[in-house]
Parts: sequence; structure tokens; C-alpha cells
Amino acid sequence: MDCKLKLDFEKTTSLFLAYPEGVIDCGIDYSPASKVFDALIKAIPRKTNLVVFVKSAEISKKVNRLHRNTTTLVNSELSSIWLRDSAGFNMGTHIVKPIFKPKYYRKHYEEAALIDQSMKIIHAILGIDMVKIPLIWDCGNLVTNGEIGFITDQVLAGNKKNYDETQVKEIIRSHLKIEPILIPTHPDDIFGHSDAYLSFVNRSTLAISKYPEDANKKDLKYLEEVKEIVQKHVSNVIEIKENPTYEENNDVESAKGLYVNMLSFGNLIFMPSFDNSDDEKYNIDLLSKYGKVYPIQCEELAAFGGLLHCISFTN
Repeated sequence: MDCKLKLDFEKTTSLFLAYPEGVIDCGIDYSPASKVFDALIKAIPRKTNLVVFVKSAEISKKVNRLHRNTTTLVNSELSSIWLRDSAGFNMGTHIVKPIFKPKYYRKHYEEAALIDQSMKIIHAILGIDMVKIPLIWDCGNLVTNGEIGFITDQVLAGNKKNYDETQVKEIIRSHLKIEPILIPTHPDDIFGHSDAYLSFVNRSTLAISKYPEDANKKDLKYLEEVKEIVQKHVSNVIEIKENPTYEENNDVESAKGLYVNMLSFGNLIFMPSFDNSDDEKYNIDLLSKYGKVYPIQCEELAAFGGLLHCISFTN
């Protein structure tokens, strides 16, 4: 097929979300994150087509009041808010759908299968086909400008029973029309998603996490290793100042203090916000060179280990 990946930072007209109120995933209740979704929905331009999966008709009424151009889809079995990971890759003419069977669901593979199945409705809403890709692969583990894609080597570990590195890369090239660039997986990162550390803000500019000098030495070493790799492939690499708190909630490390997992939406950049610190102001000034920045308070969402890129799917 002659097509290319649709990119968040280019022209986008639709945003998909899964509203967290009443959503329970592996025993974790995501309802407290609703406040963050409310703020994001209110900030989305009115002309945007907003599609929101909700748990009940009552929640649907509430969400519809937040944004005038909203379609809500009630699914009483909704069990995940992390659309990016399970929705697939949008190629415009079709969605490329990997197998959603991440290792962090190893005790809940039945639930992962239900999430995988429910997300297939997106291609029907868009009126485009779905093409399956034979790889176990979380879609948050891709940061791309449409030509190259940074992917942690977690994708190799997840598929080692069936494919070697050469085969995995060729499958990716064939389906997504990009050149896959592997970066290491952080040894303590249970998710292994590249979007935790990287984000393209345009085709030639890549944002990368920068931790303070007193951060965990293992983290600093990891980020330097990743930075060395990405600089070989991207002409302009900018550093986003971050302040990890190393807090944990339900054995998941909080994303509080992290910013690079932002949502680019055309020329808009929705950036996580926490404490209005000097570093946060620096990040806003830096990103303002690449789009209009909207800070979104994200503390309640960060407690679950993810941020704005994780919860979104765009068209």
C-alpha cells in the first residue's frame, strides 16, 4: 500500500480518548485521573472531532457537556485508558494493529486480550481497514517522524520466540514504511516504551528527557546512551528538563515531574504540568518555538505511570 504514518504534529482533525471514570484495569481504579481528562478535553479546539469511550451513559452526558463536538461511545466493559498502547498505528488508509500482549500483563493476559479486541472499533469509526502485524508490540513503543522510528529493544524480547532482530525490523519496514532504530530498554522500566523518553515535535526536531544531575545514576547513564544514539539520526535534538520523583503507586513508578510524554496535535502542544517550577517554565519557552503550548495539570494521571501521549490516539 502506498501510504505513510499519520503524525500527531502534522494536520490532525480527530482525537480519541478513553475516559477513566469507572475504569478498572487489573484491579486499579483510574477514576481519579478524570480531572486531567476534563482539563484536556476543555482545552481541545472546538473544531476538533473528539471521540471518547466511556463506561456508562451517565458519564457520556457529563463528557458531552465538556466539548461541543464530541461523540461518546458507551462500553460497559471498558478497561483501559491507555489508547496509544493498544489502538494501533494510523496509516491513513488503514490501521496497522500489532498484538497487544505486553509482559506487564503477564498475570492478566485475558484482560489484555479484551482491551486488544475493544480497540479494534477505532478502524470502524474512521471507516478504514485494519491490517494485522504479527508482532507483540505496544504502540507507545514508537516515536517517529514518518521516516525513522525509535523503538526500545523490548520489541525484540517480546518476539524472540518467533523472529530475530533482522526479521522484526523487516516486518516493521514493510508495514509502517519507516526505518526502525532500536534504543536500549531501561533496565528498571517495566513498560519499555520509547515515548517515556522521546517525542518528535516536527520532522526534524526530537525532544529528549534530561534529568537533573542528582538523579539516579542509572537513569543519567541510560539517557546519555539514548541521546548518543538519537543524535546520529536527527538533526535537531532538544532537551526537556524533567524531575522524576521516584514515587510508586501499585508497584508502578509515578510519572510526576516528567514532561516529554506530551500530546502534539497539529501545531498545538499539550504538555504535562505539575508545579509551575522554573524547569517547567523553561520547557514551555523551549517548546513554544515549535507550537502553541497548553500546560495540562497531570498529577492525578501521572500517579498511574503515564501521561498525555499515552492516553491519546489521533487522526
